[in-house]
Amino acid sequence: MSDVKVQRSSIQGYINNFRRFISLFMKPDLGVKCTVYPAKKDGAVLRFEFGAYDENEDVYKMEVTTVNKALSKIPQHAFGGNLDGFNFKGTNIIMESNGVIIIKDGDPKEWAEESAKADVNRIVPRTIRG
Repeated sequence: MSDVKVQRSSIQGYINNFRRFISLFMKPDLGVKCTVYPAKKDGAVLRFEFGAYDENEDVYKMEVTTVNKALSKIPQHAFGGNLDGFNFKGTNIIMESNGVIIIKDGDPKEWAEESAKADVNRIVPRTIRG
């Protein structure tokens, strides 16, 4: 994992780009809520939830020590038990029934516009061109 703390402005920029790219594949009445679980030194966990007629909203939770601790605070079905043994590097995507959980390390490249586009391309069946 990267020992770099991700700045809130980088996280918000990523969220904005993610929304912009995913909106190309969504119905106009769907909203995207993002809950951010930042970690002190190794990235953040983002939980995107999609809902009909929901407003786009971003909620930042209290910072925790690691992404593993952040992941333990999120209702999800991919991992259970003690998460301290997991080592998340780069971008990891967990599909859930009403959204997606994205785990990112602190590398600045992971928070760039191109990364948001690449992540959306991993989620949707078609690819964003250009």
